[in-house]
Amino acid sequence: MLTVLPVHPLPEAPADVLRWRLTATRERMMTGDWYEDLRVELEQFFAPQVLARMTHPDTTRNPQKTFNVQKNVLYDESPTVTTQGEAVDLGAILKPELWPLRQRAHLLTLGLRESLMRLDWYQGIGVSYRVVSPAWCIASARPERPDVPVMVQELRPRMAPEGEVVWTWETWDVSDPTVPVYRIESIDPQTGRRVDVSDQYRSGEVGYPYLDTAGAPILPYILYHAQITDQLWNWEEQRELVDGTLKVGALWTLWFHGVRDCSHPQRYGLDVEAPSSVSTSSTTPVDKIALDQSSILLLTSRKEKSGSLNTLAPAMDPKSMAEAIVQYEAGLAQEAGISPADLHVGGSSGMSGYAIVVSRDGLRRAWRSQQPAAAMGDALLLATAARLVNAYGTGAGIQSPPLPESATGYAVSYAEVGRTPDEIMATFAQIDALAAKGLAGPLDVVQHVYPSLGRDGAIEKLIDIRRQQAELDAALDAAGFGAAAVAGVGATAPAVSPATPDI
Repeated sequence: MLTVLPVHPLPEAPADVLRWRLTATRERMMTGDWYEDLRVELEQFFAPQVLARMTHPDTTRNPQKTFNVQKNVLYDESPTVTTQGEAVDLGAILKPELWPLRQRAHLLTLGLRESLMRLDWYQGIGVSYRVVSPAWCIASARPERPDVPVMVQELRPRMAPEGEVVWTWETWDVSDPTVPVYRIESIDPQTGRRVDVSDQYRSGEVGYPYLDTAGAPILPYILYHAQITDQLWNWEEQRELVDGTLKVGALWTLWFHGVRDCSHPQRYGLDVEAPSSVSTSSTTPVDKIALDQSSILLLTSRKEKSGSLNTLAPAMDPKSMAEAIVQYEAGLAQEAGISPADLHVGGSSGMSGYAIVVSRDGLRRAWRSQQPAAAMGDALLLATAARLVNAYGTGAGIQSPPLPESATGYAVSYAEVGRTPDEIMATFAQIDALAAKGLAGPLDVVQHVYPSLGRDGAIEKLIDIRRQQAELDAALDAAGFGAAAVAGVGATAPAVSPATPDI
C-alpha cells in the first residue's frame, strides 16, 4: 500500500527555510526528480503561447548532476584505513556497506555542498550507517569549531500510534555534555507548535540513548563538507550551477521543440483559403491542421484571384543551435569547480557528439582537492563508530582490544584515479626526454608513476623494486635459469653437424 505523506513542516528560522529550499532543489536534480522545477522555469522562460507547444520538457541534460557524478571519484575503490599504535580489528566499524554508502553520500556532498551520516547501534547487528540530506536537518555548533555540529535536529516521518504517518522532529543535543538532550516532537495541527511525544516512540527507555565508555554523550551525526570552511553550512556555494542547469533544461526543451516544428521549410499561401483549423488548447489556443503523408490538403482561391504557394527557409538550424547550447553548458563547468582546460566537449567514438567529459587530469585534481574535507569526516565517522562499538559491543565480546575513539587515531587513504595506457606512455616519453637531458633521476621516475608518494615513499619504492629484482635473480639462479647458466649454455654447447646420409 502506497503511503502518502502530509506536507512537511518548515524550520522556524527564515535562514534555514531558504537553505532547505535551495538544497532540496539541488537534491532533486541529483536524484533526477526535477521535472516540476523545470516546468516552473519554462513558465518564466517562454510566453504561454510558445510554452503550449512544448509538451515534453527535457531533463536529460543536467550539468548539476553530470559534473558532480564525474567528480565523484574518491570512493571508486574502498579507501585504506590504518590506526596508530596497537593493531586492532576494524571489522566492527568497516562494515561492507560503509564505503558504498560513502560513495553515494559523497555525491550528495558535492552536489549539495554538505551531507550527513547517521550512526546507530542495533543489538545483534552492530553499527548501522545511514545517509541523511541536509535538506531535512537543522544544526548548531560551538564558536571554536563552527564547522562541527553539537546539536542536530532531523525531520523524519514516523508511524503514529493511531496508525497514520506523521512528521516528527528528532533532536540530539550534546552542546552541554553534562546534560545531553534527546527528544522526539510532533507538530500540533491546531497550533502548529511542537509537542514532545518522546514517550510514544521510546518504549519505556529513559535518558540519552548513546553514551561512550567514559559516560560522555555521543552525537550520532557526522557532517561532511565539500570543502573545508569556517561555516556550518556552505549551501550558497555554486548556486549558479543550479540556475544554469534550469536554463540548460529550458534551452534543450526549446531545441527539441525546434527540431520537431521549426527545422523544416515553412510553406505559405497567398490568396488561398484552407479548411477549418482545430484549436489545440482552451487556455492558450494554437490553431493547426493535422496532416500526414496520405493527406490531401484542398485549397480554394480567394475573391476569384489566382492563389499561389511559396516556401520560407527553416526557422532553426538544429546543429548550430545545439552547438551553442553545448558551449553554454560547458561554460557552467567553472561554476562546478572544473577548469575549462579539463573539459572535452564532444569528440570521440565512445561518446555522444555533444557529450561534456572531464579529463583524467581534471579528475585527479578533483580527487586531490576533495581529500582534506572527506578525510576529516571519515576519521570522525570511524571514531564515533568506535565509541559505539567500545560501549555497546565489548560486553558481548565483539571488540577487544578497544578501538581508537579519537579522530586522530585513524588515517584514511584514497585510491588514486587510474591512468589510461595513453597517459602512461606519454608520461614515460616525457620522463625519457628529461632523463636524456640529465633533468630527471630514478626518484623523479617513481614519483611520476606514483604521484601520491612523497620523497621518502619514492625511496622506499625503489628499494622494494631492487629487492624484488634481487629475489627474482636468486630464484632464477636456484632453478638453473640465472644469467650465468644461460650464458654457459651458449658457450659450451657442442656444435651439431648435419647428418650424413648413408652411401
